[in-house]
Amino acid sequence: MSRTEYVGIFKDKSDLEIQLTNDDIINITGMMGSGKTTLARQIKKDKKMDLISLDWMFGASLKNRPDNIKQLLDSFINEHPEIKNKDMYYDYADLIYEYLYKKLSPSKIFEGRHIYMYMNTTTLKGKIIIKRTSLVHSYKRAFKRDMQHKIKEYKSKEINLVQVLKRLFERIKIPIKDYIMINKYINKMTSEIMKK
Repeated sequence: MSRTEYVGIFKDKSDLEIQLTNDDIINITGMMGSGKTTLARQIKKDKKMDLISLDWMFGASLKNRPDNIKQLLDSFINEHPEIKNKDMYYDYADLIYEYLYKKLSPSKIFEGRHIYMYMNTTTLKGKIIIKRTSLVHSYKRAFKRDMQHKIKEYKSKEINLVQVLKRLFERIKIPIKDYIMINKYINKMTSEIMKK
């Protein structure tokens, strides 16, 4: 893989698109703050496709999970009683993806960091779009969004100042780890494509 395919530190690059199968599925992944959700919503609007945010399964957006996804996930958990809490969902990322693939309409968008963090590349169907928004730009967007949420929670007394500061320090560590992981994923994905 050439270095031009890597996510940059300071400069945004165009999205990397790879066709994996002929399924009418678009998988969108990238670092936190890279614009995955914005792109997914635009495609959903333009192409009238179902949108599944993997944050509804694993992340902070559990409370935003649509009822049909909640029902499907409850059914999945009934079939897999060994899942006792949401932290274990990460171990089942591929199975959850396959389950939603079979149960939902043929045209769908999967979006989330979980694609490059927890899923096998061989599980994915359709096309993958890897957002290559720069580390600096992604971090700035994610930090601003996250801290606005935390300050709002603090003002409404849902969390205390210590929890706000804890999240601030967590947020400082995440981007470098994210940056290393997404570039390893790009390397793995392009290597596997070249082998075919």
